[in-house]
Amino acid sequence: MSRLQTMSRNPLVTAGVTAALCGAVVAAVANIPGEGVNEYQRTGRRPDDPEGWLAGLAAGLTLACLVWVWIVWATRLSPQGGRSRATGRQTRVRVVAGSVMAAGCVAAFVMVVLRMPTPGPSGGVDLSFPLMMLALALSGLGALATVVGSVRRLGADPVDRAVPPNGLRSAVSAGSVAAVPLLTVAVAVGLAPSWVVAVNTEKVTTDRPAPAAGPPALTGAVAWSTPPSGKGTSGSARISVIGTAGGLAVLDSRGLRMLDPASGAQRWTFHRWDARILGPRHRPNRIDTGSAAVSPDRRLLAMTVFVDAPRTLFIDGLRASTRVWVFDTVSGRLKADFAVPDTVSVVGVGEGRVTVNMPSAREGPDSTGRGALGMLTFDGETAWRFALDEGCRPTEIVPVGDDVLTVISCLSEREHVDPRHRLVRVDGGTGRPHWSWQVRRDGAEPGDVERFEQVSMGVTDGMAVVDARKIYRREVGEADETTVSHNLAGIRVTDGRPVWWQPGGRGSRVRSDDPGERGPLHAVAGTAVFAENRRTGTGDETRYSTALRAFDVQTGKKSWSRDVPGIEVRDLNDSPGPGALLRDGRLFVAYRESTAARRFKGCAMAAWDITTGERQGPFRPTTVPDKEWCLTRPLDVVEIPGGVAVHPRGSTEGIFVLD
Repeated sequence: MSRLQTMSRNPLVTAGVTAALCGAVVAAVANIPGEGVNEYQRTGRRPDDPEGWLAGLAAGLTLACLVWVWIVWATRLSPQGGRSRATGRQTRVRVVAGSVMAAGCVAAFVMVVLRMPTPGPSGGVDLSFPLMMLALALSGLGALATVVGSVRRLGADPVDRAVPPNGLRSAVSAGSVAAVPLLTVAVAVGLAPSWVVAVNTEKVTTDRPAPAAGPPALTGAVAWSTPPSGKGTSGSARISVIGTAGGLAVLDSRGLRMLDPASGAQRWTFHRWDARILGPRHRPNRIDTGSAAVSPDRRLLAMTVFVDAPRTLFIDGLRASTRVWVFDTVSGRLKADFAVPDTVSVVGVGEGRVTVNMPSAREGPDSTGRGALGMLTFDGETAWRFALDEGCRPTEIVPVGDDVLTVISCLSEREHVDPRHRLVRVDGGTGRPHWSWQVRRDGAEPGDVERFEQVSMGVTDGMAVVDARKIYRREVGEADETTVSHNLAGIRVTDGRPVWWQPGGRGSRVRSDDPGERGPLHAVAGTAVFAENRRTGTGDETRYSTALRAFDVQTGKKSWSRDVPGIEVRDLNDSPGPGALLRDGRLFVAYRESTAARRFKGCAMAAWDITTGERQGPFRPTTVPDKEWCLTRPLDVVEIPGGVAVHPRGSTEGIFVLD
């Protein structure tokens, strides 16, 4: 008890010991594996695989602190201590131990600084480094403070040297014990994560002009490619690609970089380690993913990102805020950065405005279950909000001038299908509907319900072409059979008046009930086309093919039809997916070929002129590192200035570009 009272008489020693112990605690926290430190701040490293040498350094620091604190305690002078030889020896031991401790912390601090990785797109400084630096600084300063507090002038009283009176002295000691941990927590939770974000944020812009925007020649030659970055599970989304006017935008978990379409060289980059581009928003809910949209001229790129506040970088499980970033794809300049509600997703972008989908937040206590389509300015202000009926959502959105043309689908929980679909043109300035057309067959009464399970839309030459699909399922023996009937309609964009209707008839059998077997509707240059994977025959006589059906958007009459046997195009409904409608009116498709016995033959690509149906290709690039790239699901095919980029996601992260 007398030793404890004596320690409280020297506030400097008390503060030093407290600081050293806080440093040991911080060092341990900085290297807790698993869920103790937020995994997102580890810049790609596994949360249970911290830097081995940092963990060893933390263990050594903790052990050294415990030994040093024991020495300080064991050599503490008693209240009756004087100038005896034993007292001098205890002081010298304590001073030497504190000096060695401080010098060791300085040396370790220098080593951490020298071995700190260089920030960059492929890696950076994680939270362990600043926390270890804080731990070493606390322990070193604590040891140095104890050394200063232990040194006294010859002949001075060991207890009653220049220190406050007893009551005030105890209060100062207690205050230091409380203040040092609070200050440590403030620095660790507030300053350290902010410093990590600042040092890992990379912003690079360019003044180079936009790349030449000519159509790709599609000779089948590979202009350039990026090497695979690793293996992953099927369907993994380590990166995502988007075709823009500035080149190929490659989105990764922490930011994006723009690659030159001619050479693959980096034009500009933007990375922040407190943001997650591809999601999830926070670890308890991994289904949250980001969204992105490109303007019609492909000059602007908008995306939702999930940004951690400083405390969420340190305290695992806290929710991140959702923000919208808008980039100029040519220069890389960030044109907008504003916060939005958690459920918002970007569906369109134009000069000075962003179109967003606002689903209902059903988990909220005041939720009405009604979503909305909204327009936001680059300042984050709501320009307008188009409220939807309960249970309805926009399934397709196409910009028409300054307005928005959307398909609104309303879910029937009883039937498990979408029996009601509306085509609505929303004014881009006010958010009011210009017109609304209920998707139904020609001659149907207003009260009739048409159970179209899937509705796709394309716009060209002032016409909105609607593909309302009825899907029939039945069991044939031990197998399931799916038939799709395409009911087509042409709607005038100016006033919403239906011009023609083509019933789908009996329909056609598709490969399976997977939505990926039924592609979206593409429309350009007065022609619309859809693709689907078809099945003919039964049992051993079953044959598969990919069918392309094109028709005139003004009359609905068939323009051309192609059945390509022996090929398989997976995930047709994905966007981006294995097919891309090029700006010059060609439909580019990547697929895998098979023999008559349904054995894998190879990977190929081809393009069809959407107006004439003329086929260009097939192309079988020989310089691609992975010869079986088409077996990966899913495939991303996007157009870039002067080329087409193919990104096989899942088993490889490589990208190759056809000129």
